[in-house]
Amino acid sequence: MTKAEDFQPMLLQSLEPRPKRMTFNRLGEGKDGGPPEPASMGSAVYTFDSTFVPRDAHVEALANLRSFIAELSGAQQAYLLLNGTTSGNLGMVLATVRPGQKIIIPRNAHKSVLGGVVLSGAAPVFIQPEISAELNLVFTIKPEQIRQALLDNPDATAVLLTNPTYQGFCLDLAETERVVHQSGKLLLIDEAHGPHFRFHPDLPLSAMRAGADIAVQSTHKILGPFAQTSVLLVNSQRVDDIRLRMAMTMITPSKISHLLAGSLEAAMTQIAEDGEAILQRVIDMTENARDRINQIPGVRAIGREVIGKSESVVDVDLTKLVIDVAGLNLSGYRAARVLHDDYGVSAEMAGATTVTMVVTLGNDQKDLDRCVTGVEQLSRRQRSARAQSSPLLHILALQTPPMGRQVLVPRDAFFARKARVPVPESTGKISGESVIPYPPGIPVLVPGEEITPEIVEYLTSVRRTGIEIHGCEDRSISTLRIVDEREFLHNFGSGWG
Repeated sequence: MTKAEDFQPMLLQSLEPRPKRMTFNRLGEGKDGGPPEPASMGSAVYTFDSTFVPRDAHVEALANLRSFIAELSGAQQAYLLLNGTTSGNLGMVLATVRPGQKIIIPRNAHKSVLGGVVLSGAAPVFIQPEISAELNLVFTIKPEQIRQALLDNPDATAVLLTNPTYQGFCLDLAETERVVHQSGKLLLIDEAHGPHFRFHPDLPLSAMRAGADIAVQSTHKILGPFAQTSVLLVNSQRVDDIRLRMAMTMITPSKISHLLAGSLEAAMTQIAEDGEAILQRVIDMTENARDRINQIPGVRAIGREVIGKSESVVDVDLTKLVIDVAGLNLSGYRAARVLHDDYGVSAEMAGATTVTMVVTLGNDQKDLDRCVTGVEQLSRRQRSARAQSSPLLHILALQTPPMGRQVLVPRDAFFARKARVPVPESTGKISGESVIPYPPGIPVLVPGEEITPEIVEYLTSVRRTGIEIHGCEDRSISTLRIVDEREFLHNFGSGWG
């Protein structure tokens, strides 16, 4: 394993301007080794080439980078995910759960986790996250919920959790690790929004430090490499290394982009050399902005004070700036739109009454000043105009109905023949698709679940509000795709209902 202090960035050295030469080794390339250069993009994007790297140097450079990232992250192994964290979530599930085996996951897990469940044929056991009625936010999962799920499902193979959440809320990872491993199960962490945790003492506990078996991280979200550069970390002998390697081979590119890998190498080198000081600057800027926003009428920036108000949150990522605009009688969606269109401030995401800003290594004080000024102007305009954009409908959407009974595993429902029916006629049918309202980002239905009268009533209500819906083909929620009843009876007998 490459020691961090001895690491030499080999990939960056290979990224040199492309020599002009005739090449016929890649379909669609121009005669001088590159595709036509669109005038709107300029030529800079085509000045680096990954074709002319000798194979031995290519293999050595990638092995060198993987070893360096593992050492830096406190892991035994690291995989490069140059098609994003989605591939890591798919790989984690494929490598650890077999068809029909149970995996315990939060109901609001990223859609790629459900994708892994579909691909693997696993049977999901869902845990509902805590929802804050005061902040209209989804928090996270309590260790007691995980313990109960394991007692109820002793045949489960793994527990996959999201930590931190999009807003930086963190569960009790140390206690969760103890509960899961005492039960003899694997602990998998979607750590997409926490790749920086290990590199500053004031940030929450990282998955590798906590003892998770596998974690995936969206390095590009915080640490500065190009978009879709992520990593999968392994720190356990419990993981079947051969099966994981085969899974990653299936879902990651066979051709590595040296440009993407080189940007990852540069970012990790930077964090190894000066990570704590860089992150201290980010934390200081964010905390200063939080204090200033808390002086603005009608808004508040949420920080670690939520820990005492939540049963599930034990720490908060200080680099996230979560702004509550409920006091302006605005929805988070409307606030995010106004901030973007009128004040040049783009939020990472919006919720029922909040907007979330992710402050990264690439931001500077001018960015945070502009953010604070934009929130000040939003507050002033909203209060002086007495404008009405009530968040009530978005808040009501947080009150999701109980989950329907899981009749089929998601893979069987995914591959089954489907029919389309109006929502009012779908009661008692089996959903053939996911239905996810935003807010709260918690699926009302996943493939294979029974559609209950409560779910039909909720969807009918949500349809009238215009709440954004993801996952389903008919985003207006006029119809639902259901598993064809005749195929179900043919394949599974008379067990319907």
